Amino acid sequence: MDSIVPSFHGSRFSVFQQGSLLSGNGFTHDVWDHYVYSPLILTAKDGSYLMFYTGFDYTGEGEASSQAAPCVATSDDLINWTKPNLGYHTFAGNTNNNILIVTGSRNVLCDVIYTEETYFLLLKSSTDSAFIYESPTGGIDADFTYTGLTAFKPSTHTSHVAGTEDDYLEPKSLLFIDGKYRAYYSEGHVPQKRSIGYYEWDGPLADGTPVDQGLIAAFTSTNSNHQFYDIFPFKFGDYVWGVVPRYNASTDVLGPLLLYRSADGVTWHKAGTLLPNGDSGEFDFGLIAAAKPFLVEGVWRLFYAASDTKHNVISQTLFAQTAVDTEAAAQHLADIPPHSQTED
Repeated sequence: MDSIVPSFHGSRFSVFQQGSLLSGNGFTHDVWDHYVYSPLILTAKDGSYLMFYTGFDYTGEGEASSQAAPCVATSDDLINWTKPNLGYHTFAGNTNNNILIVTGSRNVLCDVIYTEETYFLLLKSSTDSAFIYESPTGGIDADFTYTGLTAFKPSTHTSHVAGTEDDYLEPKSLLFIDGKYRAYYSEGHVPQKRSIGYYEWDGPLADGTPVDQGLIAAFTSTNSNHQFYDIFPFKFGDYVWGVVPRYNASTDVLGPLLLYRSADGVTWHKAGTLLPNGDSGEFDFGLIAAAKPFLVEGVWRLFYAASDTKHNVISQTLFAQTAVDTEAAAQHLADIPPHSQTED
């Protein structure tokens, strides 16, 4: 690509255009990943690429319907993907799968970070607690193990009201900045309004005491039709950038992906729209679930899960990829002035 090609969705500029599906490039669905979510791309030690993601069994063909487990796929070119037979865990009677971790019926992969010469995974358990797992070898050639660190759990969260159905806390992502680790979370209250806050602790990652720092002003929602569903922070240039999917309760649509900018990962300003939803009937109309853009050879690539049906009635999601030239994108983003923290 020679330059960024602006995409206009209504009157909004977006950094990325609609992508293309990966289903034609070797990525097929199995019973344990009929529904996939938030692909996270990292470079392996041998120079190949790893895609960490959550696979959901929404077909009812596994040991229990709606199971979820972290999985991994590999690629040499970011286009054609292979799901390795890891053999670590049994699903539907055999171990021929690419499942990384199984500890219960529902383990959602929230984020992956490579630090201290290994991969650390942030998992959301069936009770919404935030567990940290790590690779004992620094790769995917061994079963990931629990570090012993629980970044946080709802029962001890300062503003959580135990036993209330509409009061929840979900882990979202990890960031290392200024010598400290952060675990971002999404918090909701009656009526459903998702806001973003974070826990923080000194390193090393698996040997700290996370302390709740409260909600972030830019991501404190007072409108159920403008909920901050996730945040995926990444560093580029002088800033921390945040990929933030927005959820609209009245339309039940997850998206668009918004882009925020911060000097410290605490005070955020909206930079614009990263990726809009497709039009009605297109494969990414009802849901866009993306993680961090991945930089390789001067090009930012954004992988995301998408669905043509709305958030609460989805039966299957598909992976897609879109890309944009780095220099042109960076120049555009550098020219964006700080926006109001309450801007839609």
